[in-house]
Amino acid sequence: MTAAARSYQANRVSLAKALRPESIDELQQCIDPGVAVPFPLRPRGGCTASTDCNTSSGGLVIETTGLNRILIIDPDNQRVTVEAGVRLQDLVNALDEFGLELPGCFDLYRHTVGGAVAAPCFGPGVGEDAASLARQIISMKIVTPSGELVSISADDSRFMPLFRASYGLLGVIAEVCFRVRPKRVFDRTYKKVSHEQLLRTLETLADLPIGLKFFVLPHRDRAYLEVLRQTESTRSIHDRFWKAKDWGETVVLPTIFRSLNKVVPMPTLRYRLIDGVSGITKDLSQSRLFETGSYSVAAGYRQTGSTSDTANYSTWLFSASRASEIAEDYIEFCQSLFERTGYRADLPTVGFRVAKDPSALMSPSRSRAMIALQTSSTRTDGWEDFVIDLADFAEAHGGVPVFNQTRAVRSGYAQRVYGDALNNFVAMRRKLDADNRLLNPFLSQYFR
Repeated sequence: MTAAARSYQANRVSLAKALRPESIDELQQCIDPGVAVPFPLRPRGGCTASTDCNTSSGGLVIETTGLNRILIIDPDNQRVTVEAGVRLQDLVNALDEFGLELPGCFDLYRHTVGGAVAAPCFGPGVGEDAASLARQIISMKIVTPSGELVSISADDSRFMPLFRASYGLLGVIAEVCFRVRPKRVFDRTYKKVSHEQLLRTLETLADLPIGLKFFVLPHRDRAYLEVLRQTESTRSIHDRFWKAKDWGETVVLPTIFRSLNKVVPMPTLRYRLIDGVSGITKDLSQSRLFETGSYSVAAGYRQTGSTSDTANYSTWLFSASRASEIAEDYIEFCQSLFERTGYRADLPTVGFRVAKDPSALMSPSRSRAMIALQTSSTRTDGWEDFVIDLADFAEAHGGVPVFNQTRAVRSGYAQRVYGDALNNFVAMRRKLDADNRLLNPFLSQYFR
């Protein structure tokens, strides 16, 4: 990099606390130690995290959304190469035109590819498809804290597990090559159940390699159970109805609840209305229009927003073998906390099975299959106290946090849960980033 280029880059830094490189060369310039930039440097993609893992109060934010090109779609070799700032939504749509798909049904489709690889991104896929997106990496290019561009292959058993789910602490992801496959169809069974019926079902199904997702209304005796199974079905997939369903659940529902929280002062009436609207919305999902689907339609239409845009959320993972027990205690926790504090989440709690995934050192399901529980609410008053109580509940039940999606995690508890994996990761982080150029205050409480 020339002296003139360094001077230009330094002037850009002095004018803003965020840079948006549009090429790998520009990304390297942002990170180049020869340029006087304020620390820490934090990469940021789709802004879908519920924590401050990608913010930097005093340093420099590197917006990766300028790296937004889909470089190669290769149907013959079943792979796709993209830059890190490509939205998952756009990637899913592009693959769909070739009759291809990513193996998995990932929530938070507004994630960028880099964010979905740097932090665990998973959803309710069928069997082993319910693992993290990073499991499908063939290779990726990283800009290290020293500004060097390096390539890492999935065959590299030393470094690839480190860089999957590395939270941007070992380098900034620039480009990723994924495995893809011909588009598949699944059959979907969906029904309304009582809490007791949900618990009996979880006791039977939670540890099986199927697609399992459920929605719980803790303050009413109601839940909705969704089971996905791979099929050779030739029935039509009603894309438009799946799109409308997703838009209603992720945009309309939170918007309605936010309005009800403002205009209906009586909690009893307000929550009766909220739970009623939730029930009606979920009942519509029992239509035969949704009996057949694919990953590209089940969670691939969040173009106007996602739950993370319109609501607060916090996600914990629990052992799938204890799913029924955890769900029962969680319902009781929500009910007793509401009686004690008057606070409750207004959106249904979402749960889904996450497959065992040892492909990343910091994988939250590295040793066993898990059940993810995501609590969401449009209510901001009382939310911060609620997530602290939720964290206490999760810790008491052996919950595993995800540092970009889990609120109020104590550093000591994170150390206890991740153990040697965290110790080994931190040791490597210190070698690769001895000056802590990529370590912000939020992540430092866990990874210093």
